[in-house]
Amino acid sequence: MNIESILALTDFSAGADRALDRAARLAADHGALLRVAYLTDRPGHRLADRLTRLSQRAQQLAREHRIHARGSQRHVSTIGDLIEQAGRADLLVLDPIADHRFGGLWRRAALPQVIAHSPCPVLVVRNERRQAYAKTLLAFDPVVDPRDLVRYASDFETDSSLEVLRIEKRRSSAEEPRPRIPRSLVARAVRNGRRAEGNRAFRLTDPLENRKSRLLAALGQVDAVAQILNEQDYNGADLVVAARQAPALVDTILNGDFAQRLARGLRCDLLLVPHGHLDRSAELAAGRMRGLGCEPAAGLRAASGGLAK
Repeated sequence: MNIESILALTDFSAGADRALDRAARLAADHGALLRVAYLTDRPGHRLADRLTRLSQRAQQLAREHRIHARGSQRHVSTIGDLIEQAGRADLLVLDPIADHRFGGLWRRAALPQVIAHSPCPVLVVRNERRQAYAKTLLAFDPVVDPRDLVRYASDFETDSSLEVLRIEKRRSSAEEPRPRIPRSLVARAVRNGRRAEGNRAFRLTDPLENRKSRLLAALGQVDAVAQILNEQDYNGADLVVAARQAPALVDTILNGDFAQRLARGLRCDLLLVPHGHLDRSAELAAGRMRGLGCEPAAGLRAASGGLAK
């Protein structure tokens, strides 16, 4: 994992303030720069005053968390503004902006648009508690190699326990059967991914271990979002991690509808990682090492060229 820059959005609401605090905690944990941007649909309304207040808030976060933080002098009023600023970040942190009382674009289900187009992982902050994450739930399709995603989730909050949930989904008769990823491979990825010393609690589960999910499956209702919501409600996870796109998943799982349903249905924070982002991050890290005259380690070389077989 290589989080060097975090972009957090605020409109100075209570929800946005929780997102800023979470972003600052993550910046301290990962040694990242925190950039704070002002989110508004009225850019001409007292903009100078708001940007001054933004700079002061960034300085306050820097003092409280002992991090490098600065306020962006470019406000965000459209999806295009947001995507342009997110392109220079390794993580975007925000609260569920689809629930804000914004006018124009923001009133039309902005959250799915943000998630669908963001070039970096998106953390949607809903938790009112501001402590470190204690339980992380990672959801993945059992026919897609999850090692990079598992390592990312493992390193995102190293003091958190990790539960890896195999998502069951209905496959069409025309879809060729694919082998399931072995449990041992997933467990090895967790052990290799931890940054903190010592082994943290790890558990690999199937949705049918949950009574409510078994009932839905018996009724023929195999739905990825419902499986995640049921498992999160069952185990009390305070962070859910999922890939935003993956070729082997049905369209409704990892598009805007999936993200919107998850973000609105979950009672905890949600981290969505774009498909291919982890490969690109590995390539960039390898490039930086070569620029310093260092040869990337074997594991990094394998990641930058695709998953090791």
